[in-house]
Amino acid sequence: YTFNPSVTLGNLLNSYTKYFWKVVAKEGAATASSEIWNYTTQGIIEDFPYFTSFEDQPIRPIYADTVDWSWPISGATNWGMADYDAHSGTYSVQCNVWGEYIDSYSLLTPRMFLPENQRVGFWWKINGGDVGDIQVFFEITTDGGDNWNTLHQFLPEAIMENYEQLLVDLSAYSGDNVYFRWRYETLSNYVSTYFFLDDLSIESNPTGPVIQIDNAELVFPPLAVGGETYLPLEISNIGVGTLTISSSTIAAPFNFATPVEIASGESAIVNIYMTATTLGDFDQSFEFTGDFTGDAAVQLSGSVYQVNYDFFQNADLSVEMPENWNVIRTLDPYDIFTDVTVEATS
Repeated sequence: YTFNPSVTLGNLLNSYTKYFWKVVAKEGAATASSEIWNYTTQGIIEDFPYFTSFEDQPIRPIYADTVDWSWPISGATNWGMADYDAHSGTYSVQCNVWGEYIDSYSLLTPRMFLPENQRVGFWWKINGGDVGDIQVFFEITTDGGDNWNTLHQFLPEAIMENYEQLLVDLSAYSGDNVYFRWRYETLSNYVSTYFFLDDLSIESNPTGPVIQIDNAELVFPPLAVGGETYLPLEISNIGVGTLTISSSTIAAPFNFATPVEIASGESAIVNIYMTATTLGDFDQSFEFTGDFTGDAAVQLSGSVYQVNYDFFQNADLSVEMPENWNVIRTLDPYDIFTDVTVEATS
């Protein structure tokens, strides 16, 4: 008789706990006991909402036996950490397999006990090489890994410059003992195509609109008094129902037009204006307000200066072009003689 403890016992066992057990055989009044065995349970994620941006760099072979994530350690180099292409922070998780390997390589989460009505979200991108050289799947198991269900297959039309967010409803798996995995398959040898993963979250499914601002910091260029400019701000509704921005705490010299309405699952560009009326440096944090939840804070900064039309420049300090002066040259790449320079004179 065999059984899988994670399936049979479910969430009756605590994580990181040593348990002792034995087998007792009975026949009538006679009993016989085996020796006592023990084992230590693996780490379990059971506190929700859950979030990781992978800044602790868990996916590193040198620490593979100290973390509850798992991936192939022997053979071709596959899953690991990247410090050059993150959605937020410094680090993201990446997978690439270079060599004569046509196989699949999976990254598994720690075991999780899902509460009721959850959803999983993360940011991803496929970059480098050719999207046709790999297949990548996001999957879930409820029986310890014997069977896997595909939640999503990543099928970009072309190599991606920016991350995209995936949100998946997990209400069908409420109360289950699960693992997630990202399965990277190579379809040819010497693949230079990378899969990136960052900012993983598991939280309750929303019951109303939820605002999301991916890049919530805008830095405006310096403006002269009387000038005006704007910068675009992308706002998404990752909840249900229409999100309405009815007001905000924004203050001069910044402003935007209200109201703003965004349908569920959609994004909109809101232009934030800066109108230069008063000299100075301006830094402010403001929040959008309306019938939604989520982080609605935005950081703005900019400066306003007064143009001085009375100036004198005799270019006597050096042969370098004076500060803030610019040379506009011809676009003809063969004209290497026409220029504006500062020359030393006797």
